[in-house]
Amino acid sequence: LTADRSRPDIGAAFSGAGSAHGFAWSTTVAPGAHRVCVFAIDVDVPSQNSLLGCRTISTT
Repeated sequence: LTADRSRPDIGAAFSGAGSAHGFAWSTTVAPGAHRVCVFAIDVDVPSQNSLLGCRTISTT
């Protein structure tokens, strides 16, 4: 998944970075609690990934 969707708020906060740093993803999961984590992956040094955060979601 590439973070290349429009995020004008990012562009405004970090003018040198531009605004194409958003992402979206969806899937179907079984009912229950699921842990979802997002990482920033360094394309130049793939072993140097940064955890951006995790959340637990619950579905019925």
